[in-house]
Amino acid sequence: MAYRSTKAIFKCADEHKSDLQDATCVFHISVGQPYQEGEKLGAIFDAMNNTLSVCNVVLCDSLQRHTLSILNGGDPKEFYDQAVCAGDQWLERNGQILTSLSVPHKLMRWSEWLSHPNYPDSYEKIKSLYENDFEYKTAVDETVSMFLARIAKRNGDNLVKYGIAFEKCLAYLFEECAIILLLWRLDKYDFVLYPKPRTVAMRATYERMIKPRYPEIMKELYVRFKRVNESNIS
Repeated sequence: MAYRSTKAIFKCADEHKSDLQDATCVFHISVGQPYQEGEKLGAIFDAMNNTLSVCNVVLCDSLQRHTLSILNGGDPKEFYDQAVCAGDQWLERNGQILTSLSVPHKLMRWSEWLSHPNYPDSYEKIKSLYENDFEYKTAVDETVSMFLARIAKRNGDNLVKYGIAFEKCLAYLFEECAIILLLWRLDKYDFVLYPKPRTVAMRATYERMIKPRYPEIMKELYVRFKRVNESNIS
């Protein structure tokens, strides 16, 4: 294994630590996030190789059509090709690093799940929960507000009308939760891996729709990065 200046350390709830070794996992990648490219991506793959028995990788490229729509105005459908192109470019940048993943895996892209026969029903379940569970709605709305605040901070206030952006962000979250938790649940992964802890919305979805019936699967796994001193490497 090549020397890396960064080490990825997997983090999960204390009660799940004993389940981590040789676990099955799905890792989802947000295109354009620096902690899922280059050196840090390689460090995550090293941790996978040393810990997991299976880890499928999903490139969430076309999901980003919603964000592009918020930033530029227009219908998310208009930005589908642009989002997929960004995914193609991500694969070009990180193709060599992908070869370092030696644990059994397959690479999938978000569009595979948008066309899944169970996707429309899963989306409606999330939407219905939002419309009928006030606490869940509050959790999702909080996540939307935080997401839009981050976009505004990075891009100034050059957003479309807030109400429209809010609705587009809701669609993003409904889609994300429907696919990541409801559809991927069908493959019975032990853990779902993302470098950052789950959003309030994702955590609320897990607590209501997964944990009560399937407490042994789809558990949260995230990453802490640690700088490695080269002088300590033998």
